Amino acid sequence: MIASAGGPGGAIRSRRTFARPLLERVHNAEMTATYSPITLGAQIHTVALRGYILTETEHAGGSFLPRHAHQNANIALIRQGSFLETVGRSEWTCKAGNAIFKPAGADHSNRYGRAGMKCLLIELPPAALGDDDVAVGLAETTVMQDGRLAHLGEALHQEMNATDASAALAAEGLVLQILATMLRMKSPRETQAPRWLSQFRAALHDRSSDTFRIGDLARELGVHPTHAVREFRRRYGTTPGDYVRRIRIDRACDLLRRGSTPASAAAAAGFSHQSHFTRLLKRYLSVTPRQYVDRLR
Repeated sequence: MIASAGGPGGAIRSRRTFARPLLERVHNAEMTATYSPITLGAQIHTVALRGYILTETEHAGGSFLPRHAHQNANIALIRQGSFLETVGRSEWTCKAGNAIFKPAGADHSNRYGRAGMKCLLIELPPAALGDDDVAVGLAETTVMQDGRLAHLGEALHQEMNATDASAALAAEGLVLQILATMLRMKSPRETQAPRWLSQFRAALHDRSSDTFRIGDLARELGVHPTHAVREFRRRYGTTPGDYVRRIRIDRACDLLRRGSTPASAAAAAGFSHQSHFTRLLKRYLSVTPRQYVDRLR
Protein backbone atom coordinates (compact mmCIF):
# COMPACT_ATOMS: atom_id res chain seq x y z
CA MET A 1 0.00 0.00 0.00
CA ILE A 2 1.37 3.42 -0.95
CA ALA A 3 0.26 6.54 0.89
CA SER A 4 1.77 9.98 1.38
CA ALA A 5 1.24 12.91 3.68
CA GLY A 6 2.93 16.26 4.09
CA GLY A 7 4.22 17.86 7.25
CA PRO A 8 6.51 20.61 8.52
CA GLY A 9 9.45 18.21 8.77
CA GLY A 10 9.23 16.91 5.18
CA ALA A 11 7.21 14.44 3.18
CA ILE A 12 6.21 11.08 4.58
CA ARG A 13 6.27 8.34 1.99
CA SER A 14 4.77 5.18 3.41
CA ARG A 15 5.25 2.56 0.74
CA ARG A 16 3.29 -0.05 2.63
CA THR A 17 1.79 -0.86 6.03
CA PHE A 18 2.18 -4.39 7.32
CA ALA A 19 -0.78 -6.44 8.55
CA ARG A 20 -2.54 -5.40 11.78
CA PRO A 21 -0.76 -2.07 12.24
CA LEU A 22 -0.42 -0.75 15.77
CA LEU A 23 -1.89 2.56 14.65
CA GLU A 24 -4.62 3.03 12.08
CA ARG A 25 -2.70 5.96 10.66
CA VAL A 26 1.07 6.41 10.49
CA HIS A 27 2.35 9.75 11.79
CA ASN A 28 1.01 12.88 10.15
CA ALA A 29 3.74 15.09 11.69
CA GLU A 30 1.34 17.17 13.79
CA MET A 31 2.77 18.67 16.96
CA THR A 32 0.83 17.97 20.16
CA ALA A 33 0.75 20.24 23.19
CA THR A 34 3.36 18.08 24.93
CA TYR A 35 5.14 15.88 22.42
CA SER A 36 6.72 16.32 19.01
CA PRO A 37 6.58 13.81 16.12
CA ILE A 38 9.15 11.02 16.21
CA THR A 39 11.32 13.07 13.83
CA LEU A 40 11.40 16.74 12.87
CA GLY A 41 13.57 15.98 9.87
CA ALA A 42 12.59 14.50 6.52
CA GLN A 43 10.59 11.31 6.99
CA ILE A 44 11.70 9.22 4.04
CA HIS A 45 9.80 6.06 4.84
CA THR A 46 7.50 4.96 7.69
CA VAL A 47 6.26 1.42 8.31
CA ALA A 48 3.94 0.10 11.03
CA LEU A 49 4.55 -3.37 12.43
CA ARG A 50 2.65 -5.25 15.11
CA GLY A 51 3.82 -3.34 18.18
CA TYR A 52 6.50 -1.13 16.56
CA ILE A 53 6.75 1.79 14.16
CA LEU A 54 9.83 2.13 11.94
CA THR A 55 10.85 5.46 10.40
CA GLU A 56 13.72 6.22 8.07
CA THR A 57 14.72 9.87 8.51
CA GLU A 58 17.28 12.40 7.34
CA HIS A 59 18.50 15.73 8.80
CA ALA A 60 20.33 18.50 6.98
CA GLY A 61 23.95 19.29 7.86
CA GLY A 62 24.43 21.95 10.50
CA SER A 63 20.78 21.96 11.56
CA PHE A 64 19.70 22.29 15.19
CA LEU A 65 16.58 21.08 17.01
CA PRO A 66 15.81 22.79 20.34
CA ARG A 67 14.63 20.80 23.32
CA HIS A 68 11.65 18.53 22.66
CA ALA A 69 10.29 15.14 23.69
CA HIS A 70 8.61 12.13 22.09
CA GLN A 71 5.62 10.27 23.43
CA ASN A 72 7.11 6.82 22.91
CA ALA A 73 10.45 5.33 23.84
CA ASN A 74 12.63 4.88 20.78
CA ILE A 75 15.88 3.49 19.41
CA ALA A 76 17.84 5.47 16.80
CA LEU A 77 20.24 3.45 14.63
CA ILE A 78 22.65 5.92 13.00
CA ARG A 79 23.36 4.94 9.39
CA GLN A 80 25.28 7.97 8.11
CA GLY A 81 26.67 11.22 9.52
CA SER A 82 26.72 12.36 13.13
CA PHE A 83 24.98 14.56 15.68
CA LEU A 84 25.29 15.79 19.25
CA GLU A 85 22.48 14.57 21.51
CA THR A 86 21.83 16.52 24.71
CA VAL A 87 19.54 14.82 27.24
CA GLY A 88 19.12 16.75 30.47
CA ARG A 89 22.69 17.66 31.49
CA SER A 90 24.33 14.79 29.60
CA GLU A 91 25.72 14.92 26.08
CA TRP A 92 26.61 12.20 23.61
CA THR A 93 28.33 12.43 20.25
CA CYS A 94 26.50 9.90 18.05
CA LYS A 95 28.12 8.66 14.84
CA ALA A 96 27.40 6.14 12.11
CA GLY A 97 27.20 2.68 13.67
CA ASN A 98 25.95 3.98 17.04
CA ALA A 99 22.57 3.12 18.56
CA ILE A 100 20.88 5.38 21.08
CA PHE A 101 17.89 4.47 23.25
CA LYS A 102 15.70 7.18 24.82
CA PRO A 103 12.79 6.51 27.18
CA ALA A 104 9.39 8.07 26.59
CA GLY A 105 9.25 11.77 27.37
CA ALA A 106 13.04 12.26 27.55
CA ASP A 107 13.70 15.99 27.09
CA HIS A 108 16.49 16.39 24.52
CA SER A 109 17.98 18.56 21.78
CA ASN A 110 20.00 17.67 18.67
CA ARG A 111 22.73 19.42 16.73
CA TYR A 112 23.69 17.74 13.44
CA GLY A 113 27.16 17.58 11.93
CA ARG A 114 28.16 19.29 8.71
CA ALA A 115 27.48 16.15 6.66
CA GLY A 116 23.96 15.77 8.05
CA MET A 117 22.60 12.52 9.41
CA LYS A 118 20.52 9.54 8.28
CA CYS A 119 19.08 7.08 10.75
CA LEU A 120 16.48 4.41 11.30
CA LEU A 121 14.11 5.02 14.22
CA ILE A 122 12.26 2.27 16.08
CA GLU A 123 9.34 3.54 18.15
CA LEU A 124 8.54 1.42 21.19
CA PRO A 125 5.02 2.10 22.51
CA PRO A 126 4.28 1.04 26.12
CA ALA A 127 3.06 -2.40 25.01
CA ALA A 128 6.46 -3.09 23.43
CA LEU A 129 8.19 -2.39 26.76
CA GLY A 130 5.60 -4.18 28.87
CA ASP A 131 7.93 -7.00 29.83
CA ASP A 132 9.57 -6.21 33.18
CA ASP A 133 13.02 -7.29 31.99
CA VAL A 134 12.81 -4.96 29.01
CA ALA A 135 11.37 -2.04 30.97
CA VAL A 136 14.05 -2.26 33.67
CA GLY A 137 16.91 -3.02 31.28
CA LEU A 138 16.10 -0.04 29.06
CA ALA A 139 15.01 2.62 31.52
CA GLU A 140 17.48 5.42 30.78
CA THR A 141 19.08 7.13 27.81
CA THR A 142 21.91 4.94 26.55
CA VAL A 143 24.34 5.18 23.62
CA MET A 144 25.89 1.95 22.36
CA GLN A 145 28.50 1.17 19.74
CA ASP A 146 28.56 -2.42 18.58
CA GLY A 147 29.05 -3.98 15.16
CA ARG A 148 26.12 -6.33 15.78
CA LEU A 149 23.69 -3.45 16.16
CA ALA A 150 24.99 -1.76 13.00
CA HIS A 151 24.59 -5.02 11.07
CA LEU A 152 21.07 -5.61 12.41
CA GLY A 153 20.12 -2.02 11.57
CA GLU A 154 21.20 -2.40 7.94
CA ALA A 155 19.33 -5.71 7.69
CA LEU A 156 16.21 -4.04 9.11
CA HIS A 157 16.55 -1.22 6.57
CA GLN A 158 16.61 -3.78 3.76
CA GLU A 159 13.49 -5.52 5.08
CA MET A 160 11.67 -2.17 5.28
CA ASN A 161 12.20 -1.85 1.54
CA ALA A 162 11.44 -5.48 0.67
CA THR A 163 8.19 -6.37 -1.05
CA ASP A 164 7.84 -10.11 -0.39
CA ALA A 165 5.27 -11.61 1.97
CA SER A 166 7.90 -12.50 4.58
CA ALA A 167 9.19 -8.94 5.02
CA ALA A 168 6.95 -8.15 8.02
CA LEU A 169 7.98 -11.30 9.88
CA ALA A 170 11.67 -10.72 9.12
CA ALA A 171 11.51 -7.08 10.21
CA GLU A 172 9.75 -7.96 13.46
CA GLY A 173 12.39 -10.59 14.20
CA LEU A 174 15.19 -8.07 13.59
CA VAL A 175 13.61 -5.54 15.96
CA LEU A 176 13.50 -8.23 18.67
CA GLN A 177 17.15 -9.10 17.99
CA ILE A 178 18.10 -5.42 18.34
CA LEU A 179 16.26 -5.22 21.68
CA ALA A 180 17.88 -8.44 22.91
CA THR A 181 21.35 -7.25 21.90
CA MET A 182 20.91 -3.93 23.71
CA LEU A 183 19.60 -5.69 26.82
CA ARG A 184 22.56 -8.05 26.88
CA MET A 185 24.95 -5.11 26.55
CA LYS A 186 23.17 -3.53 29.53
CA SER A 187 23.08 -6.66 31.68
CA PRO A 188 23.11 -6.09 35.49
CA ARG A 189 26.84 -6.67 35.67
CA GLU A 190 27.40 -3.86 33.11
CA THR A 191 24.69 -1.39 34.10
CA GLN A 192 26.72 0.13 36.94
CA ALA A 193 29.92 1.74 35.69
CA PRO A 194 33.12 0.46 37.34
CA ARG A 195 34.36 2.74 40.08
CA TRP A 196 37.56 3.55 38.21
CA LEU A 197 35.54 4.58 35.12
CA SER A 198 33.40 7.00 37.14
CA GLN A 199 36.59 8.41 38.69
CA PHE A 200 38.18 8.65 35.25
CA ARG A 201 35.22 10.63 33.90
CA ALA A 202 35.18 12.94 36.94
CA ALA A 203 38.91 13.57 36.51
CA LEU A 204 38.36 14.56 32.87
CA HIS A 205 35.98 17.27 34.11
CA ASP A 206 38.33 18.40 36.89
CA ARG A 207 41.37 18.64 34.60
CA SER A 208 39.67 19.78 31.40
CA SER A 209 41.18 23.27 31.70
CA ASP A 210 44.68 21.86 32.23
CA THR A 211 47.22 20.19 29.97
CA PHE A 212 47.37 16.45 30.71
CA ARG A 213 47.70 13.07 29.02
CA ILE A 214 44.85 10.56 28.91
CA GLY A 215 47.36 7.73 29.37
CA ASP A 216 48.83 9.29 32.52
CA LEU A 217 45.36 9.72 34.01
CA ALA A 218 44.48 6.09 33.31
CA ARG A 219 47.71 4.87 34.92
CA GLU A 220 47.02 6.95 38.03
CA LEU A 221 43.85 4.90 38.43
CA GLY A 222 45.68 1.64 37.82
CA VAL A 223 44.13 1.01 34.39
CA HIS A 224 45.87 0.40 31.09
CA PRO A 225 45.31 3.41 28.76
CA THR A 226 43.97 1.26 25.89
CA HIS A 227 41.45 -0.44 28.19
CA ALA A 228 40.42 2.93 29.65
CA VAL A 229 39.74 4.45 26.22
CA ARG A 230 37.87 1.36 24.98
CA GLU A 231 35.63 1.12 28.08
CA PHE A 232 34.98 4.86 28.16
CA ARG A 233 33.85 4.83 24.53
CA ARG A 234 31.69 1.76 25.03
CA ARG A 235 30.03 3.30 28.07
CA TYR A 236 29.62 6.93 26.99
CA GLY A 237 29.60 6.70 23.18
CA THR A 238 32.61 8.96 22.63
CA THR A 239 36.37 8.99 23.23
CA PRO A 240 37.93 10.70 26.28
CA GLY A 241 39.58 13.21 23.94
CA ASP A 242 36.29 14.20 22.30
CA TYR A 243 34.66 14.33 25.72
CA VAL A 244 37.23 16.83 26.99
CA ARG A 245 36.90 18.91 23.81
CA ARG A 246 33.14 19.16 24.38
CA ILE A 247 33.67 20.25 27.99
CA ARG A 248 36.11 22.93 26.87
CA ILE A 249 33.80 24.15 24.11
CA ASP A 250 30.84 24.34 26.51
CA ARG A 251 32.94 26.21 29.09
CA ALA A 252 34.26 28.67 26.50
CA CYS A 253 30.76 29.26 25.12
CA ASP A 254 29.47 29.91 28.64
CA LEU A 255 32.21 32.50 29.10
CA LEU A 256 31.30 34.11 25.78
CA ARG A 257 27.71 34.38 26.97
CA ARG A 258 28.99 36.11 30.11
CA GLY A 259 30.85 38.73 28.06
CA SER A 260 34.39 37.33 27.79
CA THR A 261 36.39 37.90 24.63
CA PRO A 262 37.06 34.86 22.42
CA ALA A 263 40.74 34.92 23.37
CA SER A 264 40.15 35.00 27.13
CA ALA A 265 37.34 32.43 26.92
CA ALA A 266 39.56 30.05 24.95
CA ALA A 267 42.45 30.39 27.43
CA ALA A 268 40.24 29.94 30.50
CA ALA A 269 38.61 26.83 29.00
CA GLY A 270 41.96 25.14 28.40
CA PHE A 271 42.63 25.78 24.71
CA SER A 272 46.26 26.41 23.84
CA HIS A 273 45.32 28.98 21.19
CA GLN A 274 42.22 30.90 20.23
CA SER A 275 42.56 29.48 16.71
CA HIS A 276 42.17 25.95 18.12
CA PHE A 277 38.93 26.96 19.86
CA THR A 278 37.69 28.62 16.65
CA ARG A 279 38.37 25.49 14.56
CA LEU A 280 36.58 23.20 17.01
CA LEU A 281 33.61 25.54 17.42
CA LYS A 282 33.18 25.64 13.65
CA ARG A 283 33.46 21.83 13.52
CA TYR A 284 30.88 21.19 16.24
CA LEU A 285 28.49 24.15 15.91
CA SER A 286 29.31 25.48 12.41
CA VAL A 287 29.93 29.03 13.71
CA THR A 288 32.91 31.17 14.69
CA PRO A 289 33.12 32.66 18.22
CA ARG A 290 32.06 36.04 16.81
CA GLN A 291 29.07 34.52 15.02
CA TYR A 292 28.15 32.68 18.22
CA VAL A 293 28.10 35.95 20.18
CA ASP A 294 26.15 37.76 17.43
CA ARG A 295 23.42 35.10 17.58
CA LEU A 296 22.95 35.78 21.28
CA ARG A 297 21.97 39.38 20.65
